[in-house]
Amino acid sequence: MMARLAMLFGICLFTAGAQFSCSSDGTVNIGDDDLDSGDGPRFATRLVLRNSTGTETYSFKRGDLIAFEVTIRNRTSQTIRLQGCCPPESDFFVFEDREEDVRWQWSEGRAFPAVVADLVFTPNETKTMQVTWNQVTRSGEMLAAGQYDVRGVVTRAPFLTDPLASSELGSNLRTLTIR
Repeated sequence: MMARLAMLFGICLFTAGAQFSCSSDGTVNIGDDDLDSGDGPRFATRLVLRNSTGTETYSFKRGDLIAFEVTIRNRTSQTIRLQGCCPPESDFFVFEDREEDVRWQWSEGRAFPAVVADLVFTPNETKTMQVTWNQVTRSGEMLAAGQYDVRGVVTRAPFLTDPLASSELGSNLRTLTIR
């Protein structure tokens, strides 16, 4: 599945082109290679986990539903267009504690339309994307009690091959505890 997702994203990048430019209306157009402006991060990305009542928490009973909510904020006074985004706009990962082993990835095994679209952020705009997870891992087993690292990202090239890639479009790792 990862190969299909990577191939789809590669086609999207090829079709859309990965370049940085400014349009006549002042919009900053950014491709995957152009996130580092040299002026500091353009985006602030944060991951929050919520229980079934909507309360922010990072500790869940085994089998509880977990809502992953990633918030991305354009920190600039310019409109920013992330060029060539392919569905899904965001993705979520659960890793073994302090390891790179992905136990669950939200987009894995899901079908998405092969559409290339830009993701546009107006000045200081915040976008929030949310999914709910039932704690079933990619191997089809219920997640065992313990600690895990979790991350939310805006789906871009670096994360297709390395979900731990350093990018302002990926949240910091958060610790999830399953009791």
